[in-house]
Amino acid sequence: MNEIIRKNPRLKVMLRQVKPLIMNYIDMALYDFERYSLPSSALLIQAPLKMLLTLERNTRKTDMVMALDQNLFFVIYPNTPVEKGKIAFSNILKLFTKEVHEGNVKAAIMEIGEDRISPEEIIERLVIALHNRQETAKTPLIDASKIRF
Repeated sequence: MNEIIRKNPRLKVMLRQVKPLIMNYIDMALYDFERYSLPSSALLIQAPLKMLLTLERNTRKTDMVMALDQNLFFVIYPNTPVEKGKIAFSNILKLFTKEVHEGNVKAAIMEIGEDRISPEEIIERLVIALHNRQETAKTPLIDASKIRF
């Protein structure tokens, strides 16, 4: 476990909740990358529950959307590099803010396969990036691949 997570009890709890739920999805995305060289984008999103409806209505049939908690969601865009994943999420965010004018949205995104790192480290980076995202930041989306241990 990463030192940042070890020192922060809130991050430890979040990681303990998230990890078992999304590990298989990240393993499948890593397999696609290793076998077919197809990167995927993974997002960890903290938003009001109404965001789940927007995500489900506006993602492709091949995209995986999962509610992890009342206000925590996980999305994988298969065969989608991180730059295209950012565009897809920003389009969904625009629709969400049109439909719902309440609530704060924070999200962390990472390309699966880019650094050939373990599924555990991918999850840790997403959790840390989501936790560290500043409330006053101009964009709700932070790139978790910039998190270094």
